This record gives sequence, C-alpha cells and structure tokens, in this order.
Amino acid sequence: MRAQASQRPTYTVNNGEYLSYDVERFLTKLFQKELLLAGQIEMLKQDLAASYDYNLEALYHCVDDCNFNFIDTSNLKRFLVKCSIYPNDALLISIIRRMDLDADARLNYKEFEDGVRPIENFTKGSIVEMKKAYKTTAVTTSLKKSGSSQKMRPQTAAVPRTNYKEII
Repeated sequence: MRAQASQRPTYTVNNGEYLSYDVERFLTKLFQKELLLAGQIEMLKQDLAASYDYNLEALYHCVDDCNFNFIDTSNLKRFLVKCSIYPNDALLISIIRRMDLDADARLNYKEFEDGVRPIENFTKGSIVEMKKAYKTTAVTTSLKKSGSSQKMRPQTAAVPRTNYKEII
C-alpha cells in the first residue's frame, strides 16, 4: 500500500484548489495524533530527566552494551529484553527511525542525546502541573470526539505496568 501511494503520479495544486474533504480530515487526525504522541513523549523525557540518578552518558553506555559507539536494533533489543520488554523487529526499527537523524539505521551519541533529552528542563512541580493539564485536555478531547459523556473505555498500554508498592 505504501509503494502504491508513493509511486502514484503527482500533480500540482494551484491556489484556490483544495484537497478532498476526506483527505483533509484524515490528515488532520494524523497531525492531532502526532501532537498527542509528542506531548506524551515529552512528559516521559521530563520524568526521566527529573530522576535523581539520571545520567545520559551512563544510559547510552547501558544500551550500547558492546561498546560499538552506536546503538542499533540488536543493542536496543538486548536492552529492552533486560527490562522485560520483548519487542518485535518492526517496533525496534520504528524506535531507531524516530531518533535517527542521518538515516544510517543506527544511533550515535548525539542522536541518542537529542532523542532522549527533554526540550526544556522543568521542575518536579511543573511536571505534575503539566500532567494534570494534559490529562484534562485528553479527557475533554476524547469526550468531544465521542459526542457524549459516556464512560470512556480505558486505554491499554503496550507494556504492563508493575505496582512496585505491592512488591515491596
């Protein structure tokens, strides 16, 4: 499907011409989802950077366990398996692609740093406030989409969360 879409003939769109309603609607949905994902990623980066034992260089060397000075899918897979996450190849490739800036299918330290470092450094209090505002916005947006105030179906995470208080 990707090849079919990317190899179709191109045409110019002049001023005053518009895309079809369906294309504009789907493109808008795509942008909304991308922005929502970017917000979630930024909150995770903020949480990581606010950790007391956070060290970006140590994190890089923990993922690059063979000291190749780059991270590829095999390094990433070994790291995730150590963390009890069992990714498939498509997920590994998508992680590398999202962070890889020079399209060589591997991450050097600078690309890893750019992918993991938060855009701005916030304090713990501001992160909590940002999460509250984000949750309020996400609930309001999802209620507007459904058109009612019915009970929302809970979203499932890709990785089950562990309640560490129960373990201790």
